[in-house]
Amino acid sequence: MKKMLSMVMIFVICIMQFQTVIYAATTKLPKIYISAPSVSEVTIGTGVVEYTLTFVDADEINISAKDIGRAGDGVTFTKEVYGTGNTRTVRISNVQGPVGTLVSIAVNKGVAKNSYGYNQITGKSTGFRLVAPTPVNPDPAPSTPDTGNNNNNTNTGSDTNSNYKPNASVPNINRPGISINPNNNQENENQTSAVADTEAPVIKLSSPSSTQIVKNGAIEFTVNYSDNVGIKAVNLTSENIKLNGFDAKIKIVDVSLTQKKIILRNIDAQVGTNCSISIFAGTSEDEASNKDTGVELSESFSIIVHPDKPQNAPEDWVPNPNTGR
Repeated sequence: MKKMLSMVMIFVICIMQFQTVIYAATTKLPKIYISAPSVSEVTIGTGVVEYTLTFVDADEINISAKDIGRAGDGVTFTKEVYGTGNTRTVRISNVQGPVGTLVSIAVNKGVAKNSYGYNQITGKSTGFRLVAPTPVNPDPAPSTPDTGNNNNNTNTGSDTNSNYKPNASVPNINRPGISINPNNNQENENQTSAVADTEAPVIKLSSPSSTQIVKNGAIEFTVNYSDNVGIKAVNLTSENIKLNGFDAKIKIVDVSLTQKKIILRNIDAQVGTNCSISIFAGTSEDEASNKDTGVELSESFSIIVHPDKPQNAPEDWVPNPNTGR
């Protein structure tokens, strides 16, 4: 009896240990955490929003735009994924859908792997809401000046009790650019000419998205164009960007006519280097064909040692883009 009881206890202990092993294995699968969206509202067609993906316990990461799912009825958008190591950025742009829709993302199963297996599909992220573009109000139509003539007035001047004076002079009435003389119904050129627009468009370049970046990392700048009259055209390309102290892949994202994003990826520079960018003159033009003078030098960012660098690795060590190690 005692022997049988001992065997039962051993069997129960084995089952408990087996369950513990299974539990430990399943909890060590790679996990993906999705940040809150970079903005809570996105303008339909022109807005841009970003999420940060953080991978935990992942030995191998293989993710692209096709692995990003979406939630939101009738919504479409353009997806991009970039970055290295255990942190990736998802950029959402050109969002189309009904006004007021709450949009969120999820990451598909199987993009991260370790010795226990692949990640499971993530839950939905915090959402952002779609808002309508701000309508542009057209200039109101110019009002027709009252010349004092009344087409319904049939008074010929023969009524001695009338205040009508056929020979009375009506003063000239002016509107911008035109002088109207109602006494002879003629339009003459105004003596005052318009002042020519000689002010060039202005470029405002934001601070870098981070003041420190590891080698092979990514960073962004936002470019805003303005003018006292109005911007007619903007042509900002990678050829207009000068990289000071480093090399990188350059991508320009059109947010709107007057706002662009400069995305720098695979940044290559020595640890400790202070880096900046310049924008050549002439990337924008106003209605009077004035062109901007460019940006001489942006605020700088520095290259730092990767926080996951092994102790004996060289200073410019970077993780394998597939494994994050």
